[in-house]
Amino acid sequence: MADSDKRARDYRQYNARFTSALVTLAALLVAGLLTWGSWEWTDVRSRASAEPMDISVAELASRGPGDNAHVRLRELKWSEHAAYEVDHGQVVGRTKDEFQGVWLVAIPKDSTATDQIIIFTTSDISNRADLGTWKNEGTAVGFAHRGIANPKARQALGWQLPGADLDNVWEVKDRFFPSQAMLFAMYIAAVTAWSASLWCLARMIRSIRPGSTRVEANLTGKTGVASTLPAITPP
Repeated sequence: MADSDKRARDYRQYNARFTSALVTLAALLVAGLLTWGSWEWTDVRSRASAEPMDISVAELASRGPGDNAHVRLRELKWSEHAAYEVDHGQVVGRTKDEFQGVWLVAIPKDSTATDQIIIFTTSDISNRADLGTWKNEGTAVGFAHRGIANPKARQALGWQLPGADLDNVWEVKDRFFPSQAMLFAMYIAAVTAWSASLWCLARMIRSIRPGSTRVEANLTGKTGVASTLPAITPP
C-alpha cells in the first residue's frame, strides 16, 4: 500500500511539473511572438506613413522609396516571371491552380528589360484565375524593403532572372499599416505575456527546487513543513 501511494504521489508530482513546464513554454512563446510583432510594427511605422506614396517602378528601382516606404506602384507591367508558394512552404517558379503566396516581377511600363525590376509579394491571391484578374485590375500597394526576404523565393526567381541582383532589388510586400492604437495594444499584450511567463517560470523553479515547501508538502503529505521537521536544540 505504501509503495502504491508513493508511486501515485510521484506520478502526480511529475504530471504537475510537466504541465507547469508546458504552460511556461507556451507563455514564453506567446511573449516572444508579441515582442517580435511589436518590433516589426514599430519598424514599419518608423519608415512609412499611413498614406501610400505613388511611385513608378523605374523610380523605385533606381532611387528607392525615400522617407516613405509605403508605396503604390505606378507605370508598370507584369513580367511572365514569378514564384509561387505551394504546399508546406515550398516555392516553385511555375504557376499552379492554387497557391498560398506569390512573388510577381514588375518592370517599367515602356520597357522589356529586366535591369529595373520590382518584386511584389502578396498572400491575398490564392489561385490562377484571381491572379489574372488582379493583374488587369488590381493595385500594387505595400511596404518596400531592400532584398527578397524569403530565400526560397529568391532562389526560384534567380533561376528565371540570372542577371538580376536579387539581394539588392526592392521588394514591395502587401500588408496593412498598423495604427498607433494597435501598436499600443500590442505593447500592452507583450508586457502582460512576459509578466505571466516570468511568473510561471518562477513557480516552476520553486516547485522543483530541492527543499522547497511544495516538495516537502508532497513528500510528507502535510500542508505545513515546520510541523513535520524535528526541533533543533542549540548546543
